Amino acid sequence: MSRVCEAEGMVEAEEVEQYASLVRKRERFMDRPFVNGILRQCPPNGSVADIGTGPGQMPIMLASARPDLTVHGVDLSAKMLEVARRSAAEAGLAKRVAFHEADAKALPLNDNTFDMVVSHVMLHHAEDPTFALAEMMRILKPGGRLLLKDICRTPDWTITPTARLLGALAGYTPEETRLYEDSIRSAFSIKEIREHARRLPSLRSARIRRSALLFYIIECVKSPAP
Repeated sequence: MSRVCEAEGMVEAEEVEQYASLVRKRERFMDRPFVNGILRQCPPNGSVADIGTGPGQMPIMLASARPDLTVHGVDLSAKMLEVARRSAAEAGLAKRVAFHEADAKALPLNDNTFDMVVSHVMLHHAEDPTFALAEMMRILKPGGRLLLKDICRTPDWTITPTARLLGALAGYTPEETRLYEDSIRSAFSIKEIREHARRLPSLRSARIRRSALLFYIIECVKSPAP
């Protein structure tokens, strides 16, 4: 089955709230393990950029766990960032987490800036992920690490039952389950994401692996400049 790409940015307040609710429900079994992986790899006093931050869950969790980190979140949706900034303020982290409204294909961040660039369940929103991946590698310091996790598209006949099963396990509402099903349909297959990564010289050494049934992970260390 070919992809059915989702919109790149959410603009409706109701849609943003539904997605924020979904993110809160997935924290324990999806977000927390990913955050723990970032924390293990990020050096002391390190800097992290979270691309496609959504309601800011990832930067807030990172800054709460590691006061030494400098954390930036980027998202295309202004309304989503309103939720992120409000949540950061409520957590007492407004001065320690910066949020930027921007397209992942044109990040407003300097070259060679971050020790880690991370992204969690964002890349499936991109019509062509190559541009976003190139930008992530651009802002990464030489020797810095890219860590990306996203949904992997499954065969067409499995998508609806898989979304309903996982939605039930996570306690999603019917509308949240529909959003999750749309995300699976919009995702890349493992073969497709490897083909996209091979187009970029900076990602030819990347490790791309399946993680459980529905996810893939991209890991890469940026080579030092020649």
